[in-house]
Amino acid sequence: CNNKYQKMLPSNAISIHHVRRFLPCQSRYAKILSALKQQHRRSLFSAHQHQSTTKLVSSAKEALSECIFPGARINCGSFGLGGLPETLLNELTTSHRATDLTVASLTANTDAFGLGKLVEAGKVKRLISSYVGENEQVANMYFNGRLEVELLPQGTIAARMRAAGSGIPAFYTPAGVGTLYAMGG
Repeated sequence: CNNKYQKMLPSNAISIHHVRRFLPCQSRYAKILSALKQQHRRSLFSAHQHQSTTKLVSSAKEALSECIFPGARINCGSFGLGGLPETLLNELTTSHRATDLTVASLTANTDAFGLGKLVEAGKVKRLISSYVGENEQVANMYFNGRLEVELLPQGTIAARMRAAGSGIPAFYTPAGVGTLYAMGG
């Protein structure tokens, strides 16, 4: 009886809703739910083992060794100074391979801190951000023609990052429709 109902369950059924829908009585429900929980625990354990053996590195230099090259694109997570990957940014600042970078971040941080260090070191060619007001270095380099700056709404930056991570080359957003920006200005 138990095997009959297990065969009827969808392969990804872990929720109680799916189990109850296929089972007529509570005793059978308890047995199958227990089996599903064990299967789920095994899959979580194997996923955790895989992650821990493939993603740990001993230093920021090692973490960046294969993915940084001249002209690389970097998405930098943070909001203001909170959540800033300082160790990685400090390593990028000293790396000879990090040149002509395109950096996307919600904010440009401040002078001589976070992305400000990268900009000051001349490593950033293009900055995509929604707020650069606390970083005077960005303004100076932009007005001197040494830095390209693209200002976007936060939602658009987030949507671009999500789309790029999913392999979607372009998407529509209504921000800017009917303005000079829509015509490339």
